[in-house]
Amino acid sequence: MANSCAAFLYPSAIWQALLVFISVTAVRATDAGGQGQCPPFSCGDLHNISFPFRWPGDPPECGVTAYELVCSHGKARIRINTGTYFVTSINYTDHSFRVVDANLDMHSSCPLPRWDQFPYYTSEGSYWSSGLHYHSDLGTADSWACFINCSKSITNSSWYKPVNCLTANNSFVYVMVSGYCIVSSLGPSCGYLAMTPFGNSRTITYKDLENANYTDIIEYVRKGFSVRFPDDYYSGQNASWIFETCRNNSAR
Repeated sequence: MANSCAAFLYPSAIWQALLVFISVTAVRATDAGGQGQCPPFSCGDLHNISFPFRWPGDPPECGVTAYELVCSHGKARIRINTGTYFVTSINYTDHSFRVVDANLDMHSSCPLPRWDQFPYYTSEGSYWSSGLHYHSDLGTADSWACFINCSKSITNSSWYKPVNCLTANNSFVYVMVSGYCIVSSLGPSCGYLAMTPFGNSRTITYKDLENANYTDIIEYVRKGFSVRFPDDYYSGQNASWIFETCRNNSAR
């Protein structure tokens, strides 16, 4: 009985897989072999900075646009969604880097993040798709500190941590820790103030968060959060699996 790749894949799927394979290979080649045009750079305590990062004015083939850094006064800044952040470390082994809020008052004993500054809300970050191909930039997967203002005191939930230094007459401020900040889930007497991610599941446990107070959470926030490198993946199986299955079917 005749067997062919066409019986397994539609031509459009083959073409999409080929395009993704070529594009990912090209990115890796640029990363590995483009050091002549895209040499590593430094900023303050960060040295040998390379792909996916880039400087303003670099050639288009250098780094990824979403990962452009600006070096000022020995600190590398990056724009993520609506916020500006300082890059404090880069981990090329697990393909992530760590940032802190550039607008958070680190010397205040009672800081509150800006209401209009927050990174992308999901682990996918900023993403686009084309057929089988998905690409994501600047994803986060940490816990979130959600600051809320209520006209009535909340006494029936241990997850609402009082922020006494911001509380005034008929205005009760709380910080809640969660995987997401869902404004629609707030009580009728509460409204949104600000939100920011912090920490990661490897260093901060569920028990830590349950027992934490506002001071503890702010210390976590001051240490920042991790952001992912660009990620390319498929909806369904990857190209290697597709081509291997196709080859095996054709050989029968």
